[in-house]
Amino acid sequence: CVCSSYPSCPIYPPVCPPVMPQPTCTNPALYNQSTESLTVNEGAAVPLPNVVKIGTGLSYDPTTGLITVTAPGEYLFQWNVLAQAASATQGTPVVFALQNTAGTVYATSGNVNTATEAEPVLVSGSTVLCLTADTTLGLYNRSGSTVTVTPATGTTGAAFSGSLTAVKIQ
Repeated sequence: CVCSSYPSCPIYPPVCPPVMPQPTCTNPALYNQSTESLTVNEGAAVPLPNVVKIGTGLSYDPTTGLITVTAPGEYLFQWNVLAQAASATQGTPVVFALQNTAGTVYATSGNVNTATEAEPVLVSGSTVLCLTADTTLGLYNRSGSTVTVTPATGTTGAAFSGSLTAVKIQ
């Protein structure tokens, strides 16, 4: 630690705060997000390109939006997506499904635009799954049409448009 204002530094030698060791996390965990608008076709996985944290036991491809489980066990998945359908009129559903690449749906969640104007809706969900190694899954658009995953109006780059968390719990 160096006092940048020496010789006016009030304490010599300078007193530096202790450096705390960073913990090593070995529990399989993944957190990824997006702060940008993304267009997601019906039947496509939602790519959340900003991988914030990934531990051992999981891998994530930010271009495809797919997670591969490399350590078998029970996993908690949670997602939050702000989206609107391409034909965003009152009563248009937005639906996402957590499913594997073979098409097996593990959980779905959705919301409906009840506003009189086109507005994005928040779709959130969570589930606990017992998965084998080499299971590949993702959060898929199952709205029946293209959706736009979008941050709240006026917050592009500052607010999440979507996030997905996966944690091995056992």
